[in-house]
Amino acid sequence: MLRSVVFGCLALVAVTGLASPPAAAAVAIDLPAIVGQSKATVAQVLGKPAKCEQSKYGERCAYRGGTEVIFIGGAADWITILPQGVLYSPAALEAIGLASVAPDFTGPQAMRWDAGLRETLTQQSGATVTVPLREITINPGGGGTVGMIYVKAVTR
Repeated sequence: MLRSVVFGCLALVAVTGLASPPAAAAVAIDLPAIVGQSKATVAQVLGKPAKCEQSKYGERCAYRGGTEVIFIGGAADWITILPQGVLYSPAALEAIGLASVAPDFTGPQAMRWDAGLRETLTQQSGATVTVPLREITINPGGGGTVGMIYVKAVTR
């Protein structure tokens, strides 16, 4: 009897998909559209910032969904994205409008791209755009998802 109950519960989990990992999320941020752009252009893409303040490096603006942009020299340079429901894998680059490529470094606390994304980025549509990226770091969150994506465009 107990075996039947356990088997029934496992079958219910499998049928309803409760045991499956989160699905890949849609594009959270169109990174190529905002990297290196002015505050006004970024606002056209992300909407009006909820808050802006001066920081040590430049103006820091917070946008919807936990996205933060630091404008260094008037251009969107350091970008922090807190995506929801994006699986922690190299394919997480697709959530910021980039094609999935193997990272230059993979460890238990981060994946990092230091090269290969600096000059020409391939968007999901297949179009390429030249953007000055220095580094992308993705940190894991809970449940096999991404916790944070951090982009350094020009300034180290």
